[in-house]
Amino acid sequence: MEIAINILGYLVLLSALISMQVKKMQYLVIFQCVSNLFVVMQYLLRLEFSAMGICTLGAILTLIIFFYDREGKKVPKPLILVFIVSGIAVTVAVTLMNGSFKPKSDIVPLVAWIVFCLAMMQSRGWIARVLMMINGSLWLIHNLINFDLSLAITYIVLVLTSLIGIVRLDRAEWRAFFARIFGERAKNGGKTEKISEKSEENV
Repeated sequence: MEIAINILGYLVLLSALISMQVKKMQYLVIFQCVSNLFVVMQYLLRLEFSAMGICTLGAILTLIIFFYDREGKKVPKPLILVFIVSGIAVTVAVTLMNGSFKPKSDIVPLVAWIVFCLAMMQSRGWIARVLMMINGSLWLIHNLINFDLSLAITYIVLVLTSLIGIVRLDRAEWRAFFARIFGERAKNGGKTEKISEKSEENV
């Protein structure tokens, strides 16, 4: 059993690594779906039903997004909201089934799920990659709390490779993003100075 769990953990790593290094959003979605399926099987073997339910929803959602993308359509935001609510429902159902609420085990997968949904809503890969890095960080925390060596290693590597993917693929987008932000601040600063000068002249 332990060997099977470890093998699945490293398959998660392989498929997720590939997803973080592809340029097209369509391929990112495909490999994230495969990664989620491996995670579902591993959490099932570990009897972590809250995390398993969340990852099952993730696999379904990525498949839906893939088919929408193939048709050149954007996934309706209300549908994403339905999946977010479904994740909350899964967490509540598992809590009732267990007869107790475990904040460390139940909240982190739920927050990771919401971040994942936001990532899957993106049409721009550079934003999706940042959100997926946050998602990986949250799952790393989860697998350090409920310690599993293979998935802890998997998510450490995923967070690092997400950073590499962001630097390698998205430098132009981030430069433009920060240029817009600091450009607007500079303009607003200039306007403030002009207003101050006019105020002093009136005095």
